[in-house]
Amino acid sequence: MTTLAAAREMGATEAAACLANAERLGFDTHGAREFILDALRRGGPRSAEVLVDLAKKAGFVGHDDRCFGAVFGVLARRGIIRVVGSCDRRKGHGTAGGRIWAVADEDSITEEEGTADMSELQDAAIATIDDEYLRECVRINPEDIQGEYIRISSDLAYWNAQYANALRDFLTAEIDVKVTKGRAYAAVREAIVMKGGKPTEEQMKALVESNEDYIAQQYAAVDAEVKKNELYGKLDSIRSKKEMLISLGAHLRVEMEGDPSLRETVGARRRMA
Repeated sequence: MTTLAAAREMGATEAAACLANAERLGFDTHGAREFILDALRRGGPRSAEVLVDLAKKAGFVGHDDRCFGAVFGVLARRGIIRVVGSCDRRKGHGTAGGRIWAVADEDSITEEEGTADMSELQDAAIATIDDEYLRECVRINPEDIQGEYIRISSDLAYWNAQYANALRDFLTAEIDVKVTKGRAYAAVREAIVMKGGKPTEEQMKALVESNEDYIAQQYAAVDAEVKKNELYGKLDSIRSKKEMLISLGAHLRVEMEGDPSLRETVGARRRMA
């Protein structure tokens, strides 16, 4: 192994170890990778130092900046990003060796292209949702994040009310199962006693569990539980959208800090809204 190759291997090993330590302390590696990739797609080629600074402002802070070395390394090994140039290091007293990264096979992606990609991904992700209104609720318009923030509260209120109704129906169905079982038990016992018999527990259990009213009520309770769980999933998807909007808003604020043209574009859209 050449000295250069050995140095690179040692650097990669140290970066991986640093990242593992950062993850134990709560560093979000997946989120950091997604943020850096999104920053490159939206802003074009940038130096690693600039990207790390943006990621840290967005909340991706490790105990040591070297943990980002493995973040870039994974994206590069997967062929998602590539080095397109070099620059002086701002934090190395102007020494050479800084890398400029870009999305692989692309020098930049325009905002319109990024928006189109996001829309296509959304269309594919929500195509399997049967509920038309839910599809409308979970969709995010990347060109109107402010409008999405405005409607998220009403969407949460609506789906929370739907879930509350389903939960009430389920709890009521469970009560009905117990009531029906009690009535069936009393009716079966009375019928046996009237015939002069002395029912055993096993006999009573078998007759009650075969009672048609009791069976029907159990099926009703199952249906109510399924509906409750479906509504919980729908409500959870709206909660996830809220978290995504918070993340997108944070990313957008960081992007606007370093991109005056983006601030102007976002401001123009808000004035037109």
